[in-house]
Amino acid sequence: MTISLREYIKEDDTLLMSWINSARLTAQWAGTKLTYPLTKEQLDKYRGEAAQRNFTAYDPQTSEAIGHISLGQLGPLQHSARIGKVFISPEHRGKGYATKMVHKACQIAFEEMNLHRVSLGVWDFNMSAIRVYEKIGFKREGLLRENMPFEGEMWSLVEMGLLRREWVENQ
Repeated sequence: MTISLREYIKEDDTLLMSWINSARLTAQWAGTKLTYPLTKEQLDKYRGEAAQRNFTAYDPQTSEAIGHISLGQLGPLQHSARIGKVFISPEHRGKGYATKMVHKACQIAFEEMNLHRVSLGVWDFNMSAIRVYEKIGFKREGLLRENMPFEGEMWSLVEMGLLRREWVENQ
């Protein structure tokens, strides 16, 4: 199945709130930016943030929503963006959609927005996500050790980056 990205709209809030249904998933998805349970008010603010583009991934044949992804920290002077808020709906996990979704977001960043660099952060225990990012060409650039507390644990963040020339070489 192919996927497409469209701008995330208010009507997508209900889906996102149903997918992200625990404090742990909220923290994995949004770090400290949003709290569980997600509310319409939080998502209104999230949608309205400047220097950010939020997308819903969907099946173009059925219009069924598959996931969510954002390009944030858009820096016109730095020619950069940061992928974040990557989430695949529970019923679509393990089918390769995350790779397609991140690929589409990079395509927008490099080919439409003409950016030089895309970065992201991923919790070090999220090995499936790390494999997706490495498959697309992201390189590990560092580790923010014990970066965020969550329910008695300390989570470490793997920083990753992809440059335009690396994107072009991989296409």
